[in-house]
Amino acid sequence: MIFEKQDYQQECINNIITLLDGFDFKRHDALNLKDCLNQFHAACEIPVKNLSGKLNVDVLMETGTGKTFTYLNLIFALHKAYGQNKFIIFVPRKAILESVKQNIRLTKDYFYLEFKRHLKTYTYEGVKSPSNIINHYIKNQDELSVLLLTNSTIDKEGNILNKNSENLFNTKSIFENIADLKPISIIDEPHLLKGEAFGKYFSKIGTLYFRFGATFAKEKEHALSNVAFCLDSISAFRNYLVKQIRIHSVKQDAQSPFLLNADSKSAKIAFYKAGILTRMLVFFSKSHRKGLGKHGKNFKTKFR
Repeated sequence: MIFEKQDYQQECINNIITLLDGFDFKRHDALNLKDCLNQFHAACEIPVKNLSGKLNVDVLMETGTGKTFTYLNLIFALHKAYGQNKFIIFVPRKAILESVKQNIRLTKDYFYLEFKRHLKTYTYEGVKSPSNIINHYIKNQDELSVLLLTNSTIDKEGNILNKNSENLFNTKSIFENIADLKPISIIDEPHLLKGEAFGKYFSKIGTLYFRFGATFAKEKEHALSNVAFCLDSISAFRNYLVKQIRIHSVKQDAQSPFLLNADSKSAKIAFYKAGILTRMLVFFSKSHRKGLGKHGKNFKTKFR
């Protein structure tokens, strides 16, 4: 199968590789990541610059723009640039997991030609899966590999991955042994993976993780933050990457607008609503260049 490299996908990868220049992959320290983000945001025009103080790096990509392909590409890029071997992809549903597996199969030859490496894939699919995960994913630490998991495989104490195994020769659970590898996680559809049960066990990993989604939760704890790349619905539509979008007007439940740039005649502002970025160009009338009217009557607006 032939794959065509998309400029916006490569821009996303380049942004992340640049952002992580200076990140210590041995320590996985949140303050270290914050410094990296501040430097990156100072140099790049990213519309959302809120920081979470956590180890997440967020990518906003509209559905249908190759999100899965992009984060699979990222795995190879992080291995090449920073020598990272172990990854986990978390998804909220079995159907999405099967789709990711299919994407890995379809892109296998493409990424081998690009990076001269194969990505070994492991999935928890029942009682026999742990031995495969233990004997290969855990014990073969030099292997470039990814573990595909749904949230339901780790979000209960009784889950097999949360139990110990005699094959590991220690008292830790299988999942704790996985965490000891310091894998980098990728969370697909993050707005569906915000429950307390999942968060309790996911936090045991304690390493850098990426959240790829078209939608992010509104709650402050789970909202879009530490952003490396934005391909919002309007940008995707304008670049003919999607066929149709729905525009939301500014209401009280939208995030407060923020200024992108301005001059004496106009200002460009943007705001997020339900994870969708909307940009607006504001034109000032000649008689009111020194300020806007109380109710916004002295300016015209135009969506960009």
